[in-house]
Amino acid sequence: MSSSRPKILEEHFAQKKYLRCENEKHPDSYKSDEIILWSTSVNQSVYEEARLMDIHHGIYLFGKKNDDYYESLGFASSKNDPAIMNGYFNNFDLLKKFVSYFMRQHLKERLNA
Repeated sequence: MSSSRPKILEEHFAQKKYLRCENEKHPDSYKSDEIILWSTSVNQSVYEEARLMDIHHGIYLFGKKNDDYYESLGFASSKNDPAIMNGYFNNFDLLKKFVSYFMRQHLKERLNA
């Protein structure tokens, strides 16, 4: 997982907040190329915390299914950028390519570690 705000990410993992996120269900709950909007999540607590830190307008994009998980990436922006939601949908193919590229790079880093 990567973030432009490492301290927030560190807390996210230390407090196991990721377990309350919408992308942590059983893999059978998702489909490749599915987008889930944070605003439609049943459990809003983790997203409310994110909004307090000016992390808004979030989505999860699901990529390739593996044996026991789906590749997914989350995207979000500041409160002052509500138009980003249109950007996500208008650039869906580009986001899919980014997810694929990011996962390949992540795998290379793990293999070289």
